[in-house]
Amino acid sequence: MTRQTGFSLIELVLSLLLLALGSVVVATQFGQGSRGLGVDETVQTAAQLAQRCAEHLIETRRRNGYAGATTATCPALPAAMTSLGYTQSLNLAPIAGGPCPTGVNCLRARIQVLKQGAPQSELVLLLAEY
Repeated sequence: MTRQTGFSLIELVLSLLLLALGSVVVATQFGQGSRGLGVDETVQTAAQLAQRCAEHLIETRRRNGYAGATTATCPALPAAMTSLGYTQSLNLAPIAGGPCPTGVNCLRARIQVLKQGAPQSELVLLLAEY
């Protein structure tokens, strides 16, 4: 009686099945990772647009005084950002008390950046007339 060498057909099919299952798991992980990168990019872009608006508001405050900041608006978004569905809003509201010292006029500036109507980033500043 001679001994056979090599793999049987059943062993070969089982090993291919295990390899296929492993590759499905790995492919799923790569797909989730790429979707996560897209979300990260959207949030980062929205945060940069909010920061751009905040810097414009602070510049307006420094150049035109406190009164200039009360009517400030965010600069228009670049056409490339608008075409991607980004919008922004600036809400200025006077506040008294709380973080505002007694006898000082304060404004709360709330900047929101949305992409296709969904909030992506929000930035809140306190401007004081000193």
